[in-house]
Amino acid sequence: TAVCSGKNEAFVRELGADEVIDYTQGDWTRREHPDDQRFDVIFDTVGKTTYKRCKHLLKDRATYIPAVMRLPELLQMIWTPICSKRVVKSGVDLANPESLATLEQLAQSRVLVPPVERVYPLDQIAQAHRDVDTGHRSGMIVVRMAH
Repeated sequence: TAVCSGKNEAFVRELGADEVIDYTQGDWTRREHPDDQRFDVIFDTVGKTTYKRCKHLLKDRATYIPAVMRLPELLQMIWTPICSKRVVKSGVDLANPESLATLEQLAQSRVLVPPVERVYPLDQIAQAHRDVDTGHRSGMIVVRMAH
């Protein structure tokens, strides 16, 4: 399942999403999900939601991973496992040697291919930042460094 604007539905389906939730049609975190339709992992790659808003959508023993770690998420990382079977992790938690080796293998075998929306030369880094700051990306913004 992927959450995106309707204009990116075909794109995320091409990436492998079997269900698409259009966030422009209302707050997707307020949707009711039966137990068999809750999620094992919610990975907020944009930083537009919080654990508090998503926790009812998570199964027991599920994981919430925010892209943006604010104070509430840092506190949730400590508090959540004490009070429930769920876990809140940061991207830093995922950067262990085994996980990185798995990601490297997936990338080298072309199973994991990050979508690149645009590549900027280093001298256009300010424009790259402006594009990222719009928050409406359908792929990665890359800044190419000179060799």
